[in-house]
This record gives sequence, C-alpha cells and structure tokens, in this order.
Amino acid sequence: MSVGWRGTLVLAVLVIAAGVYVWFENAGGRPDLSAGAPPVGVPTREPTHAFDPVLTVAPADISRVTLQRDGEQRVSQRQNARWTGVSPADAVDEFLANLTQLGVLATIPAGDTELGDYGLAPPHAVVELSRADGRATTLQIGDRNPATTGVYVRRDGGKVMLAGALLDWEVDKLFKALSGPPPR
Repeated sequence: MSVGWRGTLVLAVLVIAAGVYVWFENAGGRPDLSAGAPPVGVPTREPTHAFDPVLTVAPADISRVTLQRDGEQRVSQRQNARWTGVSPADAVDEFLANLTQLGVLATIPAGDTELGDYGLAPPHAVVELSRADGRATTLQIGDRNPATTGVYVRRDGGKVMLAGALLDWEVDKLFKALSGPPPR
C-alpha cells in the first residue's frame, strides 16, 4: 500500500501545524524566577498561622530536666554549663534544641474529662523543665494520633495539642541517655 504524494503532503502539514502550535504556546519562554516573585498566574501559599514551638522557653534558661515514664523518674541538672547524669554529655542540650524546633500541628478543644481519650489521664510521660528562677514548664506526653504521625501533648496543663511524633522519640532518647537505676 502506497501513501502517495497527497498523503505525504497532509502529514507534513499536520507536523508543521503541531510545531507552530507548540511554538506559540511557549512563545513567552520560561518566567524569570531570579527576582523571587512567583510567575503571574501561579498560586502562592501563605502560611496560615505563626509557628508555635512545643518548647517556648529558651534552652539556655533551663537549669533542670526531670523525666517521668513507666513509674521511673530521671533527672539532670546544669552545673558549670554541663549536664549531670547524662551520656552522651550533649544529650540534654540536643533535646532542648530539638523541642524548640518542633511545632504544634494542631490545638484540640478538649476538656479535662476527655484527657483519657488522648492518653493524657494519666500521661505516658511527663517532662518538667525548671529554670533557675523557680518557674517550670511541664509537658505531658500522651498517645500517638491514629495515623501515628503525631503525639498528643499538654503544656503547663493547658489545651491538648498535637505535635509531631518526633517529640515522642526525643523523650525516649533522652530518657535512655539519663542515668537511672544501675543495670541488672
């Protein structure tokens, strides 16, 4: 079966028409993003709220860390710019720095009667961060959310909040780093 000169001409016209269409569609070229502004017509996403860290106290102001979990309590105090009873030596500083970088994902309107629904009555773990002036910040750590991407927490007995599940891991890591009863 032969296409002939008419078929070849139709095919050439179609290829040229497609090329012209593509050329006109891209005639504006790529937008210049060097100025930092998004191209016209591209939707932008503005933050819906300010960043609310789990820890609202400066790590340098903390002088004592107390962790309670599984019926055990472990404590570290800052003495001469070093933490006592912890190995590795920078574990508490790392923990505090990480808490300032972890944000609250959501605030949940829950009353005191609903705390059990979030694993906060009683909490799975309690972190008390004391300052030299006697003030303290308390974090109660509860259950993970159903997707296991977050953990329920209360700061100073306030509202129930959802923080990233990394918080649970950070508490566990510090609990293991703090010296507890001698191993058996």
